[in-house]
Amino acid sequence: MNFRCMNFVACGSKEMYASHLPTWNKSTQPSVLLQSVLNKRPVMQAPQTTTTYGNILQSVFYMALIVFILFLALVFVHFTITPVFSFNPSDSGFIPIPTVSDIQTDFTASPAPSDKSANFKDIPAYSYTIGMDLYLSGSFYVSPAPRILLYRGKTSVVTPASPGVGITTSPVSQDFGLPTSVDTSQPSTTNACPTPSPGSGTGSGSGTGTGSGTGTSPASGTGPGTGSGTVPTPVSNNNIFTYFPDTNIILWLDSMKNDLNVTVITSEDGTAAKAQLQTMAPIENIPMKEVIRLTVIFTQKFVEVYINGALEKTMTLHNPPMPVSDASMFYPPTSNVMPSAFLANLTFWPRVLTVREIASNGDPIASDSFFSKSAL
Repeated sequence: MNFRCMNFVACGSKEMYASHLPTWNKSTQPSVLLQSVLNKRPVMQAPQTTTTYGNILQSVFYMALIVFILFLALVFVHFTITPVFSFNPSDSGFIPIPTVSDIQTDFTASPAPSDKSANFKDIPAYSYTIGMDLYLSGSFYVSPAPRILLYRGKTSVVTPASPGVGITTSPVSQDFGLPTSVDTSQPSTTNACPTPSPGSGTGSGSGTGTGSGTGTSPASGTGPGTGSGTVPTPVSNNNIFTYFPDTNIILWLDSMKNDLNVTVITSEDGTAAKAQLQTMAPIENIPMKEVIRLTVIFTQKFVEVYINGALEKTMTLHNPPMPVSDASMFYPPTSNVMPSAFLANLTFWPRVLTVREIASNGDPIASDSFFSKSAL
């Protein structure tokens, strides 16, 4: 019984297998039989990858083209209509561009002391921009010498406390070789001060002074008494190299008035032998008890002074500035100036700022109270 079942199953299996094979007989060629089998077997189709990759590359190309055209449009708008890209926090652009900032700052916590230089590095002889908060306390100040606000040097300058060498006793005369009246049409000569000339005057009363008689006087005039005498001879500007041997620019206030001046030491051949002083026309009546933001651009060809971001004065240099040592640093007001004038928040860029950058950095950083405590 089992044998029969097994035989039946085997026979059935053979029949089922044979039903899927082509009919073969002796006349059938082997190649025909093989071809018949292959035709009945399913064929694997290759994936259509070439078309897919082509579509992706085409899409990426169109997207890159759109982005590039948009970038060109933004660049055009940035330089012709309104700022789009922001290269530093003070810019008005709205797309920040990461850059390495070249600004250096010092004296941010308190007003600058007279004996400490600003901690700036790699200061060129010119072609830079420097900004500062300036505060005039309003304290009564009488001095025979100009009030030096900013200069360069290897060490701080100690201003003589009393009249002496290079210091005059006349309040209308100058010290350090800095003129009180400025002729901006021509650079100062190596003897920047007016040449003394004989003069005479009339007066009434008694005593000794600049009255009737002979002597050296800058001009004719009246005097408070009779007798003979002389007024101090103005100082030759050689004196400026005695006190400031490592500077080529000085910011200073008039000895009696709150007029801001900028003097540049230039030289035709870069030597002290042909050094000249060229002083910008004064910026008159700097306000007292009010912080202003002072920005100075110093180049080989010109000097510009901005107050609160607005251009105040420009001076074209007739000769290149004197070269200075790489070790020459910026120093704030000299000790005799500190009761009446203070600086703080010095900022330095080793390049010439654009007008837009100056305007964006034109607001004072410190408040009045920041300086008023030091002015007491």
